Amino acid sequence: MQKQKWCKVFITLGVLSIIPNSALAAVTDWDISIQAGCDAFAQGKYQEAETAFLSAKQIAEKSGIDNDQLARTLHELAGLYVTEGKYTQAEAAAKQCLELREKSFGASDLRLTFPLVDLALVYQKLGKYEESESLYKRSIAITEKVYGPNHLNVAFTLDNLSLLYESEHKYDLAESLTKRALAIEESNLGPENKHVAIALDNLAMIYKETGKYSEAESLLARSLAIQKKILGPDHPAIAISLVNLSLIYAAEGKMEEAESLCKQALEIQEKVLEPGDPDIATTLANLAAYYVSQGKYDQAEPLYKRSVPILEKTVGMNNPITVHCRQEYESVLQKLKEQKVSSPAKQ
Repeated sequence: MQKQKWCKVFITLGVLSIIPNSALAAVTDWDISIQAGCDAFAQGKYQEAETAFLSAKQIAEKSGIDNDQLARTLHELAGLYVTEGKYTQAEAAAKQCLELREKSFGASDLRLTFPLVDLALVYQKLGKYEESESLYKRSIAITEKVYGPNHLNVAFTLDNLSLLYESEHKYDLAESLTKRALAIEESNLGPENKHVAIALDNLAMIYKETGKYSEAESLLARSLAIQKKILGPDHPAIAISLVNLSLIYAAEGKMEEAESLCKQALEIQEKVLEPGDPDIATTLANLAAYYVSQGKYDQAEPLYKRSVPILEKTVGMNNPITVHCRQEYESVLQKLKEQKVSSPAKQ
């Protein structure tokens, strides 16, 4: 069974960009497109966000005079593409943004931290952990040098790096970084903020992996309460937290509760996400795993049949999650074949 994780990007540049540099500065078409994209992204309307960001990119490219506008647009696109599971597009956007920043400002400028994190997120999703860790650490070093150790962007990158360590089963490191990030975020944003909720969710899953189920349930309950209050009941983030809570119940042997939560999550995701989104695939695989644990192979089979092709297309054939789900699917098919062969003999 697979966790679903919310990685974080830095404070959105697009929201800041619409604020004029002076009282006389005019809001441009690019500003309006970026703001529209950021607003749609925040509401989970990813297709609207992509349309707006692509419009902003076209405007920036046509102007030919402001590489900063283009770089900032590419940053927004990269973050969106990661969320949508479009990792090829995300990698291209992040790399182009990083090249523009390095060319304009050198290798240690604060403005490099955005594309560094974008690219690290892509590599993290694709299972390229060494490359991802290197980029995260480079971003943290630059940010701490400029802002000090308690800035929000340091916290956001620490959250992502902790998820990377969790994927590598380095739970002590992951727990330490997540707690540090959570303290920074609560200090800067207060206790009821979406970034605090994400950190709580991430820490809960680390506790789940180390057998601290009661603590994990408590953290996820708090995270869900914050998210529902801020985002509403049908946001993709709610679905991810529901899946994660279902994993804790499954680890405790509460399979009916786990199955119910997973179905709730899938209902939200199929309502608000594209059909080929990798988060849908992961939820399908988790639900299938719950059925397998109860010997319901006939119910697990169609779920794996949907899940595996999506994962192969989005995160890649050799991604650890894809490989695991493909193996589970093959095992289910074998079990069904064995049941079919043995059935006449029982009769």
